[in-house]
Amino acid sequence: MNRIGGVDGMRFFAIIAVIMLHTTPFKYSSETAQIYPFLNLLINQTSKFAVPFFFIASGYFWGRKLESGHDVAVISAGMIKRLVIIFLGWSLIYIMPYNLTSVITYGILGPIKISYWNLERLAASPLTPLSQGTKIHLWFLIALVNSVAICWFFVKKDLKKHLAPCGLTLYLIGLLAKSYMGTPLGFSINFDTRNGPFFGTLFFITGYYLRNKRVSLRVHLFQGIALALGGLILQALELSFLNRYFDTPMDQDYVIGTYFLGLGAFLISLSTLRFLAGKWIAFFGRHTLGVYCVHYIYVDLLEPVDKIYYGPSWDIWYVVLVTALSLSTALIAAHSPLLRKYFV
Repeated sequence: MNRIGGVDGMRFFAIIAVIMLHTTPFKYSSETAQIYPFLNLLINQTSKFAVPFFFIASGYFWGRKLESGHDVAVISAGMIKRLVIIFLGWSLIYIMPYNLTSVITYGILGPIKISYWNLERLAASPLTPLSQGTKIHLWFLIALVNSVAICWFFVKKDLKKHLAPCGLTLYLIGLLAKSYMGTPLGFSINFDTRNGPFFGTLFFITGYYLRNKRVSLRVHLFQGIALALGGLILQALELSFLNRYFDTPMDQDYVIGTYFLGLGAFLISLSTLRFLAGKWIAFFGRHTLGVYCVHYIYVDLLEPVDKIYYGPSWDIWYVVLVTALSLSTALIAAHSPLLRKYFV
């Protein structure tokens, strides 16, 4: 299937947003100037478009394949198999003693100690390895597996009209058991609903519903900008309300506005915006899966530096270095016949 340059370009910016979420720029700079807490919160909130965008894009291309005549069982089983292999492979990598800079904090056995503590943590929570893997960001892969499996079932059974109600119900459960848990309607299920099918399914279904949309500069650009800005404002209002009246932390993964933020970003990517479809940006965007999987290695390796030299300049360099190192690793791996299909 032909690639869409704008979608690849948005993937590049989305993976930078993910890296910023995990390196938390200006979080510690807040001790020196009041502008930095605002910047930290702004980056955290605007970066929330990234993962919803990835889910929607996955559903969009899954739906496009169905429209072109591919069998739903074949494309779904193939996609799930690939995701599970990636998930298991990276889960294995992240329990290995790769964090050599931990020697600074924990001595010569630092990498082994961290691996042991990680295994100990996983053993204490049996659901974690299944829903999140051995590193926090790998949850996305299994959540995407859940989304594909649910949509496969509904399409196969010719129950497509029930897809949206299913996705909305799961999203509502996810909200009430996480960001809205402190409200009178909220509840606790002793499980992080960011993982599993609760949020990703609605985004994936949205991409599937958008499968017949083709690139359109003016319409999609204006629609996307309006939805993204509206979603960002709604997200800020929701979190401010939850924080003020229910003491809910502001750095929630999803609220209602996040849906519109992610949808807006995807529509912008369909707009054939020249900047997004630029040759190099789109090229780098094709390697975001590899960057996503590997980037936490560099986040961990550079963390001791972050603790020592935290400040505005380093906060920017932290993002740049993790992005550059992760992208370089993904590009190198993409040239390996064995690894290419899992990094491109």
